[in-house]
Formats: sequence, C-alpha cells, structure tokens
Amino acid sequence: MTNRERYFQPKLGRRFLWFLLPDDERESLIGDFDEIFQEKIKDTGKLAALFWYWSQVIFLVPSSLKKSTYWSVLMFRNYLKIALRNLVRHKGFSFLNITGLSIGMVCTILILFWVQHELSFDRYHKNGKKVYRVLQHIQYAEVVTWAINQGPLGPALKEEIPEIEEQARFCFTQWRMKYNENVFVELGGYTDPSLFKMFTIPFTKGDPDTALADPRSMVLTEEVAQKIFGDEDPIGKIIHVGSDYDFKVTGVLQDIPDNSHFRFKFLANMDFAKEVGRTVDYWKNSHFTTYVQLADNVSIEEANKKIYNFLDAKPTLEDWEKLSLQPLFDIHLGSGIG
Repeated sequence: MTNRERYFQPKLGRRFLWFLLPDDERESLIGDFDEIFQEKIKDTGKLAALFWYWSQVIFLVPSSLKKSTYWSVLMFRNYLKIALRNLVRHKGFSFLNITGLSIGMVCTILILFWVQHELSFDRYHKNGKKVYRVLQHIQYAEVVTWAINQGPLGPALKEEIPEIEEQARFCFTQWRMKYNENVFVELGGYTDPSLFKMFTIPFTKGDPDTALADPRSMVLTEEVAQKIFGDEDPIGKIIHVGSDYDFKVTGVLQDIPDNSHFRFKFLANMDFAKEVGRTVDYWKNSHFTTYVQLADNVSIEEANKKIYNFLDAKPTLEDWEKLSLQPLFDIHLGSGIG
C-alpha cells in the first residue's frame, strides 16, 4: 500500500476496528478492510467508501459487545464454580474468612454512618456559617473558658458592635405543665424571638415572627404537642405552668434533629425568665448561652478583635474577663466547651 493510499485511510475507524476485532485476526482483517476501502474509492468515490467503512464498523459493535459479554459471563461462572468448590472443600476456613469479612464490613459501615452523623451537626442551619457562640475566658489560677455569659451581654453586643447583625440568648428550664387533668414535665428553654431568624427551626403551625411576642406565649415541638393535645389543634390552647402561670400555645415546631448541639421540647420568651427571677439584666452572673450572627463579609478575626475587651467597661464580677467567638459548626466537635 502506497503512502498516498495510507493517507486516505479513516484513522478513527481503524482505531475502532482495532478494539472490535479479535486479537488473533486483528491485523489481517484490518488489512482486508483497507484494501476493500481503496477499491471502493476507485469505484464509487471517497465519500461512498467512507460510508461503507463506517457502516462496517457500526455493524461490528453489537457482535463485539455480545462476544465480550458472553466471555465475561462464562469467566464469571467458572470463577464462581471454583469459589464454591473451595468453600465446600474448606468449610471451617471459609466460615472464618466470611465471618471476619462480614464483621469487618459491618463495623466499617457503622463507623462511616457515625462519622457522617458527627460531621453533620448543626449543618442544616441556613445561616450557620455566620452564626457564632460567645465564649467567656476568666482568669482564676489559670484561664477558664466556658460558653455561658451574662444576661445583658447579647443585646449589648448587638447595640454597640456594628459587625454583629443579630443576637439570641438561650437558657434551659424544666416546666411542670398541666392541660385538663394531665400533667407533663418537659425540658425547654427561655430565648429571644430572634432565635428563629438566626437558626433554621421550621414551624408547622404559627408565625415565627410573632410566636414569642407575648411573655406568656410558648411554642412546642411536634412531639410534645402530640403528647399533650393528641389530635386537637394546639394553637390558642392554654397550658397551666407550675402553680401560678397560664401560657398560650402560639406555635408548633418541627422536632429538633439529633444532630443539633442543643435540643428542647418547648420555648418561652426571655421576658418571662426575668419575671420569675432569672438574672436577665444582671452583669454579675453568667447563666445564658449567647449566639451572635455576623453581618455579611465580616470575618471572625475582625469580630474577635472588637469583642475581646468588651467586658472591661461592664460592671462584671471578675477582674479579667475576655470574649471570643466559636463558629456554630465547631461546637459539637470543637474544644469540648460546655
């Protein structure tokens, strides 16, 4: 074959043929294709010859795939027979191997699920990248760090530091609740209504903008609402709390997921915490967890510089108290600060 004839060979088509044809016949068959291709060029022209060449390549694809599949299945059947014979011949050894492999795979899968769960904590909050927990560092014999703060801290940070867009305080409480003749004891918390702006806590009933507007209003999780009211609509119902207080149910929340660093069954307004004697306006006692949301394009380094000495000018109890921010996503697997 001359160099001129080789020039007119469909190079891409020859590459396809190389993969489609059997190994032992590949070179001779490709040579035959080339010769016929050259004859077609002389008889019918190059375009018709190319059409013929590619049609032959396309016609070979199904048969090649069929042969490949056939041999793959045949090989698999042979390997399976050999494996089964070895299993039957060496029962004890096979049992140990299979058992060990199964246990290893189960443990690996369980560990993967556990790691995935641990890494997912608080990731469902839409504003999570901008939300931080305020840490307090106090000098005793050594520096002690904790995640509780003074009651007035959150509002003061929002008012005095422009980089802080929003704040919400939270503290746990346990209530004895009575509805009709049924009594329930549940763990919940006092908070600011702004909590619903910062965190993704979906409502199934009620309006998050007004649910905690009244100091005697409360919101329940679906679990507790079902436990107390059954199939009744809880909105507007009155629950007797403790021995002296009546609360109106103004909202129902989706149950807090397990991958949240804090969970509760109900929420009440921080103003009621003040009414029952919690140190909401008192700078000399740390009892509240404070969360802040930074404005867009504000870095944690910038915010930390602003808040580090914030307590120096406040009437706090300790002589040396400093503040810093802990990213929401770092709380669960972070420093272990409670």
